[in-house]
Amino acid sequence: MPAFVGIGDSGRTDVSERADELLGEGFGRQPADFVILVDTNVLYAPADRRDKHHAECTEWFRRNDDVLLVLPTVVAEACYLIDKYLGPAAEAAFLDSVGIGDNYAFQLAGLVDSDLRRMA
Repeated sequence: MPAFVGIGDSGRTDVSERADELLGEGFGRQPADFVILVDTNVLYAPADRRDKHHAECTEWFRRNDDVLLVLPTVVAEACYLIDKYLGPAAEAAFLDSVGIGDNYAFQLAGLVDSDLRRMA
């Protein structure tokens, strides 16, 4: 379980609206050989105890044993929201869970030139 889970309480319940769609699409445990690309809302909801998807996302993280990839652009967006609504200590705790290697809950995936060309 990432250390940042449940670290804050923003008083808001609407930050992770996209999680409604993900959870409704069967966003749950997959076989262990899957790699899951994690988006901002799924990172924010577990951090904020008052978020309406906090319990569901926290439980999903608890059950998940797949590799969780996160893009640098998603890290930046998650940091912005976590810092804005939960504060710098929560942001630092989140960042401690992102990196490269087995010690991190989220594996940082790099962008390459062809990714940037597709985004244009």
